[in-house]
Amino acid sequence: MFWAERGKGAYCNGNPISISTVERAVDCVIATGFVSTSEFREINIASMEYIEKECRTIRVLGSAALHLAYVACGKFDAFWEYSLSAWDIAVGVLLVRGTGGDVPALIKTS
Repeated sequence: MFWAERGKGAYCNGNPISISTVERAVDCVIATGFVSTSEFREINIASMEYIEKECRTIRVLGSAALHLAYVACGKFDAFWEYSLSAWDIAVGVLLVRGTGGDVPALIKTS
């Protein structure tokens, strides 16, 4: 079970978690997901074609919240997905930030 509290860190099963220390893109395991609209699916696939050449591998689990939880505990090094809603990522963002990880500003494109 993952949980975080602002200013008190992030945890999994009661143990403190931390983000990955991987520094080189070629060593990164990156996660993504696919939205239901064909417009963003095509953009995501195009992004994958570029990113997969720069990283170790890409994983797709089907849950933005789980992807971000895995970034927070260092199982994944990064996550991206297009056209997500706040409820898709709110908890995951809190977890990542609770470990000192960076969550870039979100850009709404639709």
